[in-house]
Amino acid sequence: MSNKCPKCGAKLSPFYLKPNCPSCGVNIVQYGFDERLESDKIRAEKEWERFDNFLNGLKKSSIGSPIAIVRLISFFLPIVALLIPVYKVNGAGINLISIIKSIISDSASVFQNKAMLLFWEKGFNGTSTRDLQQAVDLRPGSIYSAFGSKEGLFKEALRCYSSNTYALLKEKIQQQGSPLAGLQAFIHCVVISNRSSAPSDMCMLVKAVAELTDSSPELLHESQALMKKGELGFARVLQEAQVQGELPPGADPQALAKYVQVQMIGLRTYLRASGDVAAVESLIEDIFHMLKAPH
Repeated sequence: MSNKCPKCGAKLSPFYLKPNCPSCGVNIVQYGFDERLESDKIRAEKEWERFDNFLNGLKKSSIGSPIAIVRLISFFLPIVALLIPVYKVNGAGINLISIIKSIISDSASVFQNKAMLLFWEKGFNGTSTRDLQQAVDLRPGSIYSAFGSKEGLFKEALRCYSSNTYALLKEKIQQQGSPLAGLQAFIHCVVISNRSSAPSDMCMLVKAVAELTDSSPELLHESQALMKKGELGFARVLQEAQVQGELPPGADPQALAKYVQVQMIGLRTYLRASGDVAAVESLIEDIFHMLKAPH
């Protein structure tokens, strides 16, 4: 019970236990009960709203998106892994740190691949933040937190494309058991076989160079540098082919690598314009007949 009457404000003794005020006679317990109940309700709703906002903020910062979950895992699990670095299962050592790194790396690769496919299809300028948000299932804040900017994510997408392309080249060489046959199978796969499943008929790097201007110098330079890296990769394959006797001794692998890259760009453009698959297959055969010819 309060030490004051809620109606007249008269002071009450701490030991005053009667229900009515000795000054005005009002029932102290029941006076203004509905108003006080409504006031308590409003205060409770405001306190809950503040607490709910706190929970939402905590959720967004910790488990609000897939990449935030990855960040949370990457923060806590290494601590556990350091405490228990190696377990043995059936005599085989399992390093938890290696497992954690693999999980984080795989998650990042998924985001980059999704972004790569979107940028490859729509280009840098044609891809909006909303498109990215839907494609990679991240909030805009998470995208900027993870990659710094749309430009930063585009760079990662270009590198992802370059890495995937080089992995495909290595795979074809291993399958064919020959550098030159592997290179031919790679070109056939990129230009013809994968055409229906690729987001665009054009090479992503060529598309980026064609789209970007001097207003995006860093992205333009990155695209050009990755194209040069691809050319150097072709040169290494052709050098190995020469060592294995698949190319004549007088051939220049660096010059032939430029030739192969130009032909690939041209073949994709021609196929896109004509749709003549048979003609392109014949042209690919001609390219490799020329490479094998004495120089």
